[in-house]
Amino acid sequence: MILNFNKSKKRRFAFLLLFTALICLSGKINAQVGETQFKHQVTPGAYALTSTKGTFNYLTGGTVANSFDINEEVSSEISIGFTFNVGCDSFTKVFAVNTGYLAFGSSRSFIPSVMNNPGNISGERDKVILAALAPNNMYGNGGRFSYATSGTAPNRVFTAEWKNYKWPGVGVISFQVKLYETSNDIEYCYNPETGAASGSLKATSIGVFRNLSPNIINDYTTINPYNKQQLWLKDVTNTPATDDAKVFTAMTTRPESGQIYRFTDNGVNCGYYGRTVLNEAGGTNATGMKITLTGAGNIQIYRKLQNQIYNVSNDLLTGTIDPYSVPGTQNGLVLSIGDTYYTGGTMTTNKGTYGGKLLVISSTEQKFVEVSPGKFENVLKLAAVKKGLTYYLTVTYSYTAPENKLKINYSVTIPEGNESKDPVRLAHAWDTYLSGNDMGPGFVKGTAPDFIMGVFRLPAYEAFQYVDGVPWSGYFSGYFQIMNQHLGNDLTFDNTIDKTATDNGIGISMNFGSDSGTFSSSSNLLFACPAGDDAPQLKTNKETLCKGTKFNLNDYLNSPLPEGCIAEWTLNSAVVTDPTNVTVGGTYTVTFSSSLFGCTSPTASIIITIDNSCEVCFKTGVTAGTEAGFTTIISTLDRTNATRNWGNSMNGVLILESKEKGFVLTRMASPAAIKNPVEGMIVFDTTENCLKLYNGTSWNKLVQGCDN
Repeated sequence: MILNFNKSKKRRFAFLLLFTALICLSGKINAQVGETQFKHQVTPGAYALTSTKGTFNYLTGGTVANSFDINEEVSSEISIGFTFNVGCDSFTKVFAVNTGYLAFGSSRSFIPSVMNNPGNISGERDKVILAALAPNNMYGNGGRFSYATSGTAPNRVFTAEWKNYKWPGVGVISFQVKLYETSNDIEYCYNPETGAASGSLKATSIGVFRNLSPNIINDYTTINPYNKQQLWLKDVTNTPATDDAKVFTAMTTRPESGQIYRFTDNGVNCGYYGRTVLNEAGGTNATGMKITLTGAGNIQIYRKLQNQIYNVSNDLLTGTIDPYSVPGTQNGLVLSIGDTYYTGGTMTTNKGTYGGKLLVISSTEQKFVEVSPGKFENVLKLAAVKKGLTYYLTVTYSYTAPENKLKINYSVTIPEGNESKDPVRLAHAWDTYLSGNDMGPGFVKGTAPDFIMGVFRLPAYEAFQYVDGVPWSGYFSGYFQIMNQHLGNDLTFDNTIDKTATDNGIGISMNFGSDSGTFSSSSNLLFACPAGDDAPQLKTNKETLCKGTKFNLNDYLNSPLPEGCIAEWTLNSAVVTDPTNVTVGGTYTVTFSSSLFGCTSPTASIIITIDNSCEVCFKTGVTAGTEAGFTTIISTLDRTNATRNWGNSMNGVLILESKEKGFVLTRMASPAAIKNPVEGMIVFDTTENCLKLYNGTSWNKLVQGCDN
């Protein structure tokens, strides 16, 4: 089998332009539904180098690359023959470059720019580089590149061989890269050949490089403290010195025959990070809220078919590739260590020294965010490094559908060794939007530490509610553009509350102290008044009652009372003090009211009309005179063995007794159908739904009256 290579750099350049265009177009298409998370390394897993001497055995058979003789020539994808793991990534294919290295990723890599400036490594394309011998110039004319996979699973070996390659100014050399299945070890083997290579002297690099945080826009140094894992040789002896911080490019000597360098991965801890969605199906009243979080914890809330945080047109679709992206204007977490502060978004302070962006470590893997049906959780891990010490910030977002609130737990871990006793503080804030309108007055309720603070434009409502743990050190609700001015040098909000309707932003701050250990603070985040943002439903909006009737306004409610709320009724703007005992007609208005959160639902009204033509009254029964005693008993009980004690019965009482029967009067559509009615006869008229009494002449309704 012959593997062909493109000789023309122009053709290759055109291909890369087309490929890049397709990638960009694909990115735009995928962005419409939001990015998925990335997997990466979250703890160090340095390579260990073992140097040994052995016998160089040329590769026999295998696949030969035809005309692989132009500097920087790149192969098409080569199948490894098994899955090879590097760090947190798995590969089944690899690219070969004639300048002496293998590259893993989604496209072709070019080592010279990487060697000269590692910052040029471009994300997914250059995830892993295995540089067995990578001078800035090397020619394969007269040589041969081939590869093969040998052995049986799970102990197969992939071998790539550069045979008789010309290293300008140094000489001819053969070398191999071996990849070992299961152990995932990497091995470089060398054999100097006879003959010279013309041209100016070119230095080389030998080592291993893996990019742990691919696809992060313009920032390969602050995403993760372990975002590059590398090990480079500083000489080609049997006991070489190494550098794990930067590429070493000064070697101009060929390794000895049989020299073997083996790189072993000491193990890593892998995690996911990036755009995470809680309650993907949310966004309506019935389904609750949809919560979108970037890799750095910036947030957007979708509720009642509308985003709730400014800019409402931003769904944080690029929250993986750009974890620091925000919906708009001021938004995000700010962590300070002493007078140095670190940001997760655009929220900042205009005091202190900027220490850079918070390091993104991990998020809960998307498929595991629903911890039980309807319950969601994202554990977001960030970090900041100062004076060689790593301070961790873990933010846990918990949500239960279809509630209009989520709980946020802020947890800070302060390492031992904080000798300067730098206090660790945190602020969290954003630009509110209030269901489609920026404007609203700020408010604060409660007493320390049990504050509820936010903004409203009823029924729209956004607020923080302190729950437990480290109390707030301050809060802010006012004009969003000046939030950072009110976040002082000690990263503490100054308790500003603008009670006028302004383009609002809200935020809270916490002080976790300087002692080593882990400290937490929890708050609820509300996006609706607990009283509800829909008006109470009534059974009817009109009712006519007889004069003197006492009625309970709450009997007309057809909506359940929200937890912790009351139904507040008003008549002519005056509060009805006892809605359970009302006799006056008029237009009554009801709202659900939460005194704890200082908010109310929209209102509903009912018109009560009093009919003076009918009157209800009650008079005390006459007790004077002599009782006309009688005893009447209607019973379905078997009293064969239990004779009734007639003395227990009371005069003037009709006793009805049964354990399973009910007393029902005769029911008929019209009492007039009775041929021989008797004075005193009572029936239930099913047509008029009332009791009727025959007075000896006619049938009459039984109505409440005021007779003595």
